[in-house]
Amino acid sequence: PRQQARTSSGTGFVVRRSGMLVTNAHVVKGCASLALPTGEPVVVRAADERRDLALLQVNKSFPAELRFRRDQTIDHGERVRAFGYPFYDLVSRSLNITEGIVTALAGLRDNPMQFQVNAAIQPGNSGGPVVDDSGLVIGVAVSTLTTTAFSQVTGAVPQSLNYAIRGQVVESFLLENGVETERAPPGPVTDLRQIAREVSPLVMPVICTKS
Repeated sequence: PRQQARTSSGTGFVVRRSGMLVTNAHVVKGCASLALPTGEPVVVRAADERRDLALLQVNKSFPAELRFRRDQTIDHGERVRAFGYPFYDLVSRSLNITEGIVTALAGLRDNPMQFQVNAAIQPGNSGGPVVDDSGLVIGVAVSTLTTTAFSQVTGAVPQSLNYAIRGQVVESFLLENGVETERAPPGPVTDLRQIAREVSPLVMPVICTKS
């Protein structure tokens, strides 16, 4: 009997309204094909495994693109929101929004390209935007520390060890591949409901079908 194709998913978001998205490289690695839930094929234009970023293109236009914060200095305790589609098709197909703060200014093993947050990030969130309290992009969700593996080594259960790729790292990757982001200065603190209305239509699941 013919084996059923295996699928996995991550999250992508619009960086150019002409149909350019960004996500993590690990989301698209090993995929025979990629698509949006609406069926539009997704093409990988560039991928960088070291920075864990991928530039995607879809044959559709969007009403806007997410803007990056001009000043990408990140502060301890800064409030953040993470948008994504964790466990898509398993738990829910609805967009998930979590809220937290910046808890460390470096990633796992002091990776300077990342920062740590306590906003929940689950499998499937990978590639989703992490925004500040005015809705501007300051990072891309990349990983959470696996509880089982960590506890086997240390005997302790980690809490809220979630990581995002810094916004300037994302912007550099995009610029190297011919995509200039929209930028804006830090704005006023905005109600989360308003941020969700602006950000949500520009964040979407990316479905990977493996051969």
